[in-house]
Amino acid sequence: MRHRVAMIDCYSSCFKNSIFLIMSYREYQNRIELLTELIKKECTGTSYELADKLGISRRTVFEYISHVKDDGCQVDYDWQRRTYYFS
Repeated sequence: MRHRVAMIDCYSSCFKNSIFLIMSYREYQNRIELLTELIKKECTGTSYELADKLGISRRTVFEYISHVKDDGCQVDYDWQRRTYYFS
């Protein structure tokens, strides 16, 4: 009987973790989509402002921009207009 309870607890714990990963990946996808839209519209603002818009840290902004670049997009920053843009 104890083994059955332990198996159920383990399954329940694994299930909760997989739900968390799915939700985290969906959040990641949504943020990447929003990031690319803001870059297309050239209205990202500074990295600090972009972090606020996306609800993430400034460091994560740079990681996400790196992911977009890894997908083959050329992303640059215009210091005068204070925005990222696709070049």
